[in-house]
Amino acid sequence: MPAVIVYYPRTGFFTPVTKAAFITDVKRIVATCMDAIDPKTEVKTNYAANPDSFIDLVMVPYNQTDAEVTTPLLATIVSYGWPDRMRNIKKRIKRITTEVRATIPAELVPEGDEAISFTFLAKKPGAWYAA
Repeated sequence: MPAVIVYYPRTGFFTPVTKAAFITDVKRIVATCMDAIDPKTEVKTNYAANPDSFIDLVMVPYNQTDAEVTTPLLATIVSYGWPDRMRNIKKRIKRITTEVRATIPAELVPEGDEAISFTFLAKKPGAWYAA
């Protein structure tokens, strides 16, 4: 199952309502974009059927003290590097980034800044990750 770790400014970015909506949106988008064929079972995953059950999301606040920060939200997706997923991982990450950016209200992002940046970290079966 994919996990998403999002670093966000501790103050002035999310309200409880916008944070909850963001979490729901990210889980839904990642679930839809990260389905793949499990090489052991040869069965396609169906994360989009229930994003809350299949996508772990950890929100990590940081103190935004650097005036040069141009991407307030930094996110990493951690999941298995299955061949079916990896053959088009750049397109998947681009789609996730584009769709998540579209859900963030423009007033939350300073003019000229990128709203969010995603990276992907492939893990091997049996590996653990920590946020």
